[in-house]
Amino acid sequence: MESRNGAETPSTTGTEEVNNGKSKLVTFEVTEAQHQEIKIRATKKGITIKEYMIALVEEELKS
Repeated sequence: MESRNGAETPSTTGTEEVNNGKSKLVTFEVTEAQHQEIKIRATKKGITIKEYMIALVEEELKS
Protein backbone atom coordinates (compact mmCIF):
# COMPACT_ATOMS: atom_id res chain seq x y z
CA MET A 1 0.00 0.00 0.00
CA GLU A 2 1.17 3.49 -0.77
CA SER A 3 0.74 6.41 1.54
CA ARG A 4 -0.29 9.73 0.01
CA ASN A 5 -1.22 12.85 1.96
CA GLY A 6 -1.15 10.82 5.15
CA ALA A 7 -3.83 8.41 3.91
CA GLU A 8 -3.30 4.81 2.94
CA THR A 9 -3.96 4.37 -0.76
CA PRO A 10 -4.00 0.81 -2.10
CA SER A 11 -2.60 0.23 -5.54
CA THR A 12 -2.46 -2.82 -7.74
CA THR A 13 0.33 -3.46 -10.19
CA GLY A 14 0.39 -5.95 -13.03
CA THR A 15 2.88 -6.76 -15.75
CA GLU A 16 1.90 -8.80 -18.79
CA GLU A 17 3.95 -9.85 -21.78
CA VAL A 18 2.52 -8.92 -25.16
CA ASN A 19 3.08 -10.53 -28.55
CA ASN A 20 6.20 -8.48 -29.32
CA GLY A 21 7.92 -9.84 -26.19
CA LYS A 22 7.96 -6.52 -24.38
CA SER A 23 6.05 -5.99 -21.17
CA LYS A 24 4.53 -2.84 -19.76
CA LEU A 25 3.81 -1.95 -16.17
CA VAL A 26 0.29 -0.82 -15.27
CA THR A 27 -0.35 0.83 -11.91
CA PHE A 28 -3.66 2.18 -10.69
CA GLU A 29 -5.33 3.14 -7.44
CA VAL A 30 -8.52 1.65 -6.03
CA THR A 31 -10.59 2.45 -2.97
CA GLU A 32 -10.19 0.44 0.21
CA ALA A 33 -13.57 -1.22 -0.44
CA GLN A 34 -12.57 -2.16 -4.01
CA HIS A 35 -9.24 -3.52 -2.79
CA GLN A 36 -10.97 -5.69 -0.19
CA GLU A 37 -13.44 -7.07 -2.76
CA ILE A 38 -10.65 -7.79 -5.27
CA LYS A 39 -8.62 -9.48 -2.53
CA ILE A 40 -11.59 -11.65 -1.49
CA ARG A 41 -12.33 -12.70 -5.08
CA ALA A 42 -8.67 -13.50 -5.80
CA THR A 43 -8.37 -15.48 -2.56
CA LYS A 44 -11.49 -17.50 -3.39
CA LYS A 45 -9.85 -18.46 -6.70
CA GLY A 46 -6.57 -19.28 -4.93
CA ILE A 47 -4.60 -16.69 -6.90
CA THR A 48 -2.86 -13.40 -6.22
CA ILE A 49 -4.44 -10.01 -6.83
CA LYS A 50 -1.99 -9.51 -9.70
CA GLU A 51 -3.01 -12.80 -11.31
CA TYR A 52 -6.69 -11.94 -10.80
CA MET A 53 -6.37 -8.52 -12.43
CA ILE A 54 -4.36 -9.90 -15.37
CA ALA A 55 -7.04 -12.58 -15.90
CA LEU A 56 -9.75 -9.89 -15.96
CA VAL A 57 -7.81 -7.85 -18.51
CA GLU A 58 -7.16 -10.90 -20.69
CA GLU A 59 -10.83 -11.85 -20.60
CA GLU A 60 -11.90 -8.32 -21.51
CA LEU A 61 -9.43 -8.13 -24.41
CA LYS A 62 -10.45 -11.45 -26.00
CA SER A 63 -11.92 -10.91 -29.44
